Amino acid sequence: MTEEKTPAPASDSGTTKAPRLPLFYNSLAPLDPKRHGKLRLKRKGDYSFAKGSNIVPLLCIEFGVAQKNYPIIFTRNEPHLPMALLGYQQGVNPLVGEDGGQGDSRAQCQHCQSHSKKGC
Repeated sequence: MTEEKTPAPASDSGTTKAPRLPLFYNSLAPLDPKRHGKLRLKRKGDYSFAKGSNIVPLLCIEFGVAQKNYPIIFTRNEPHLPMALLGYQQGVNPLVGEDGGQGDSRAQCQHCQSHSKKGC
């Protein structure tokens, strides 16, 4: 099954700009029961996509759980977005092992868990 690429919006000059996608996304496609109806979540995920990210975005509802395991930081530039600091070395995620599985997983962050499920 091929993924549909999100069309790039046209700029004022008529040229096409690449869309800015959320962290860890390569493309977006709306769910279609005919195309996606048989897809299921896998219990064990592949976290290799997050191997080079030592921070992940947080939703306000995740603060209570996240603060038990990770420092909560805010981005420097506006809007000041909340992030969980997973490791202190830039570009290294200690929660992802060499094989893409869970590394030092005290508690895997929800953002990474939701994106590790191939097939969703």
